Amino acid sequence: MSKPSVICPLCALDEYLTHEALLDDQWLITCNNPTHREWSWMAFPEDPTGAVAEGLAAELGLFEKLAPLIDDDAYDEYGIVEYRFGIAYPQDYAFLLATFGHRAERIGRPHTLSAFLAGVLGRMGKADEVTQGGSKATGYWSYLGEVSYWTRAISLPPHLPYKAWVEFASAKGIDPATWPLVSPA
Repeated sequence: MSKPSVICPLCALDEYLTHEALLDDQWLITCNNPTHREWSWMAFPEDPTGAVAEGLAAELGLFEKLAPLIDDDAYDEYGIVEYRFGIAYPQDYAFLLATFGHRAERIGRPHTLSAFLAGVLGRMGKADEVTQGGSKATGYWSYLGEVSYWTRAISLPPHLPYKAWVEFASAKGIDPATWPLVSPA
C-alpha cells in the first residue's frame, strides 16, 4: 500500500506529517507542526493532490496567483512577493491576515500569514514552478537575518541578480523598515 503524496491544508508543508494505514487503502494523515493545532484528515494514494494543489492554499488559488507576481529576471526577496500579493489580491490577503495574523501586528505569533505564504512558495519550488534562493533579509524583514528569495526562472543564468525589499520599497516611496500592509497593534 503506497502512501498518498499530500501536504497539510493548514501550513502547506509535508515535513510534520505522519501517515497511518487504515483499511481499504485509506490513510489517516496527521500534521503535528508546532506552529498550529494538530490537524488530521483521511486520504487515498490515488488522490490527485499534485505537488501543491490542496487545502486552503488551493481553495484561494494561491498556486496560480503567486507565480505571476514573481520576477523571472531576478530573485525577489520574500517581502516583495508578499507585498505584491497583498496589493494584487487584497481580499485574499485580508482573509489570510484574519486567519493567521502577522508579526507586524504582534510579535510572538506561532504561525503567521508570512509563514503560510512562504510554505506555499516552498511547495511551488518542490514542483519546479518557482526557484528559491536565499540571502540577507533587509528592512522590515531584517529580524530574520536571512530570508528566502524567489524567481520564476527555472533555467537559471549564472548570475541572476537579487532584488531586496529595501530597494523595492524605497522605489515605491514606502519606508522599508515598516510593513505597509498591516497596522501595528
